[in-house]
Amino acid sequence: NYEVVATDGTNICKVHNDEGQGAANARLIAKVPAMLDALRKAIAVINDFMPNIANCSLDDYAALNEVLVEAPAILARIGETP
Repeated sequence: NYEVVATDGTNICKVHNDEGQGAANARLIAKVPAMLDALRKAIAVINDFMPNIANCSLDDYAALNEVLVEAPAILARIGETP
């Protein structure tokens, strides 16, 4: 079993070593705050870039659109407003 603990010492959860995946699952859970921060920053950068969208290629526009659709949906699922 593995415990995921926040930097302030708060116990986040216990992960059982199910089929040898406990350590990997604990590492993934521990990285979620950093991934969430990166997602927030990505949304902010893309929103700042939007006034220059006319200079984007179609592929770049499609990639930006995907992030702008998916990222807020992820944040909404965890109760945040982007």
